Amino acid sequence: MTPMLSLLILLPAVGGLLVVLLRRSPETARAVALVTAAVQFALTVILLASFDGKATAPQFVERAPWIPSLA
Repeated sequence: MTPMLSLLILLPAVGGLLVVLLRRSPETARAVALVTAAVQFALTVILLASFDGKATAPQFVERAPWIPSLA
């Protein structure tokens, strides 16, 4: 499964970094910002569509081993 929550958190930071690195013109910055916002919106809609309102357990949980030797 795709780590949707991580993508939703990191995508604006990556888009902002791209805007700073590609500071050629205001039009380029607007285009990068628009694409970033559109992808962010699409991911949010996908996440919302897969939400189960009847479930009582936590949804969209991501688990990753931080220190595998302690597990």
